[in-house]
Amino acid sequence: MIKQFSTQNSPVAFVDATHNNFLMLGGRYTPFGQVLKAGYTVNASNSRFTLAHLERADITF
Repeated sequence: MIKQFSTQNSPVAFVDATHNNFLMLGGRYTPFGQVLKAGYTVNASNSRFTLAHLERADITF
């Protein structure tokens, strides 16, 4: 059985958007972000990577 997630209970994935990366959700990572959205809530991480910030995510890229 495949576990189904809704927007209220899906794991959260942060994609780093603060280090002048050319791999961003709105660019080259668009296809990757679309695949992630099949099971994750995907957010561009525009904040510094602190422990408090990272605790809000289940996975980071």
